[in-house]
Order: sequence, then C-alpha cells, then structure tokens
Amino acid sequence: MQMRTATWLALILVTGLAFRLAAATVPRMNPDEGWSYYLCRNPVPQVLDYLQADRHPPASYLWLAGWLRVVGHDEVPMRIPFVLLGTLAVGLTFLLGKELFDERVGLCAAGLYAVACPAWEYDTWIRSYALLSPLSLLASWLYLQTLKTGRWTWGLALGVASSLLLYSHYLGFLVLAAHLIHAAWKGRHRLGLLALCWGLCALLYLPWIPGFLGQLQNRSGRDLQAGPAPGLALSLAGRMMVMETGLEHLGALTGGGLPQGPVDILGSLLLWGLLLVGLRTLAPRSGMPLLVLLLAPVGLLLAGIALKFPELSRPRYYVFLIPYLGMLLGAGALGAGRWRPLAWSVLVLVGLVNLALIRDYRVSSYFRSGGFQAPARWVRSLGGQADSVAGFDNYALHPFLYYYAREKIFYRLDPRGFAFYEYTPDYATSGLLPVHRLWSEQVANQEIERVMAPFPRPVLLL
Repeated sequence: MQMRTATWLALILVTGLAFRLAAATVPRMNPDEGWSYYLCRNPVPQVLDYLQADRHPPASYLWLAGWLRVVGHDEVPMRIPFVLLGTLAVGLTFLLGKELFDERVGLCAAGLYAVACPAWEYDTWIRSYALLSPLSLLASWLYLQTLKTGRWTWGLALGVASSLLLYSHYLGFLVLAAHLIHAAWKGRHRLGLLALCWGLCALLYLPWIPGFLGQLQNRSGRDLQAGPAPGLALSLAGRMMVMETGLEHLGALTGGGLPQGPVDILGSLLLWGLLLVGLRTLAPRSGMPLLVLLLAPVGLLLAGIALKFPELSRPRYYVFLIPYLGMLLGAGALGAGRWRPLAWSVLVLVGLVNLALIRDYRVSSYFRSGGFQAPARWVRSLGGQADSVAGFDNYALHPFLYYYAREKIFYRLDPRGFAFYEYTPDYATSGLLPVHRLWSEQVANQEIERVMAPFPRPVLLL
C-alpha cells in the first residue's frame, strides 16, 4: 500500500475501535445478552446440551464460556473480544473492497463500517452477530485469493474460515452459497481446488450436524410462525439504506426540527442512487458477480418477511451486509461524475449523524435508567442468588429472561429457590400475561421436560 492509503486505513481502524469501545463501556446488557452470559457460566457439556433447544450454532457460546473463566463476570471485559472482532471486520472490509474495486473504495467501505450505528451497536453485543461480519469478510477474501492464485495454502485457510463461519451463525450458509454460485459461474478453472476446500469445510462441520438436527427437531418452527408481511418487507426495503447507515436517526437528532418521513424518503433515494451508480461502476470488473451474490441475502431476507417470517425484520440480521453496501456506496461516490459533491456530502452527513449517535449513546439517560438497568442487574446476579439459595444447577429458561426484561416483570426468589412475580401497575392493568401464555405452551408440548432433562438438580424459575 502507498503510505497515504496506510495512513487513512490506520485512522479508520482507530476510529472504528474508538466507536466500539465507547459503545462497549455503556452498561447495557439486554436480555438476549443476559441469556448468553447466563448460559455460558455453565460447564461446557451443559452449554452444548442446552444448545440442542436453542437456534444458534455453538462457536460464540463456547468462546464466551472460555472467556468468562479468564475475565470473570464484569460486563465491559466480557465485551472486549467483540470490540476487537468488530475492529478486525473494519480492516477486512478494506481488504475485500480493495480486491473487488481498488484502495479508495476499500477505504470508503471501511470508513462506513467503522462508524455505522448498527455496526458498532451489534458488534459489541455479547452474541454471535459479532462473529458473522468478520468471518464472512475473511471467507470472501480468502475465496478470491484461492481463485486468483490457485495455491493450496489459501484453499486450506478458506476451508477453515468457512467452517468457522458456519459454526458462528447460520446466515453464513448464504455467504458460502454465494461463493459456490460464483465458482460455478466465474471460477470453473479452480473448481477442483475449491471442491477440496469446501470438502474440508464440510468435514470440520460434521461434529455439529447432530446438534443442528436436534435444534430443528426441538424448535419445529415455533419461533417463526407468523403469517406473511409484504407491507413490512416493502417498508424495510425502502428504508434499508437509511437504517444500515444510521441516517434514519437524523430527524430525532435535530429534536424533531426535520420531519422524519420526508428525511427517510430523501435519504433512501440518495443512498439507493449511489448504490446503483456503484453497481454501474463495478459492471466491467470481474468481481461484479461475487459482490451481487454477497448482497443476495438482502433479497432472501426480505422475501422471507413478505412470505412468512416478520421476525426477519430485526436490524441485526442485516449488519453483516453493511461492508458490501459500503463498497457500492464508495464506488458510487467516486464515480458520480458531476454529482460527486452531492454524493460526498451525503456520506459526510452519514458520518456526522453517527458521531452524534455515539455521543447520545454515551450520555443518554435511557441506557442508565432504572427501568432498563433493573433487568440487566437481575440477569447478571441471578446465578449467584440461586446458587447460594438452592444448590442451583446453573440453569435458566431463556424465554423467561426475555419477557422479564421486555415487559418489566419483576421476580423475587424465596428461600426454597423458587420465584414469583411482581407486575408493574401499568402492565397489570393491560391484562396481558405473555409469560403465562408461553409457559402454557411449553407445558403442553413437553418442552420443559426435554430441555431440563440434562440437569440432575434443576430449579425452575417460575
């Protein structure tokens, strides 16, 4: 790299690290993170046993289980590896953008990923999302190196990285599917080597196949039973760019001085226009098919929302696509011709909005309010209370933790190790008892007995 490029890249990496450290040091453990932490306090065999009833592969859980034994149970040290992985993803975004376009596009994409609100928000979650972005970028870059050089060393690294990606999150299958289609389309001269790479990946993934099948059997689609939502899919498609760049928060940051609807529409049109210009810029290049295929998960997830599963509208499912969107936005800004000043103004505005967002993230009373912190403190302290009271076997049921924090249902342990509810008045008057409904469903289908079977001395928190 030229010295100027290296200097810009170092500045972007430091910025990405600073944003993620700023987010990680806010005490904000949410119920999903609380579940990850609480589960990973257990011995590794119990972690693997419970994952049979979960819906995620084991890599992030096993890693966190080991990390907790090093740093203990304070929240900020728990987040540090996720901070470092997110910063690594910024650097990998540059490498892949340089490979598909050039150094300038790589720097633009890395800069966007360094500051984009969804990226630093979910990169620092104590969940598997922090692994998805860097491993998808690493696997894609190694795939291109294997395709270009034909060296078996790159292929060996590709097989290992692809396996780690699948062990980290099931959305990794979409990334590997893109590689496979691209190889059949543009990489037929390397199919033999690539077949060996993917064979190694499959061999390394074999130990988890029983766990994956167990999850399918235990979940039985119970988490995704909602009906079609075409309106939600169209809405999400329209606001995808402002959502993933953080620009949708511009209206709120101005104190309502700008109307939210028009701001979202104008921002979406400008960003989608940049992306289309970026596609036109990439068209003559050989990397075009791969980048388009890497963006295909956007269409697949939106189709899933429209046809059956509104749950797929959660923003965290789309964060690993930000680097690929950033490459096209950077290419679009560099190739905008007479519209280049407008294009760069939009990208600078995105940076300023995200700078304001990280400031608000640090000082906002929401993240330190009693209503939010009470669930987080309870999740962190639950294991210690139960262990001392009832000879607890380090077990808790995920949905109860989730509904506890979301619906502000307060638990109180009695001396026997059981618990009972206290409802906030506004919640009690609503007449809705989602925890009780969920409990009834799990008793009816005998899920309680199945997930508690591995534990010799379970204490169920009711």
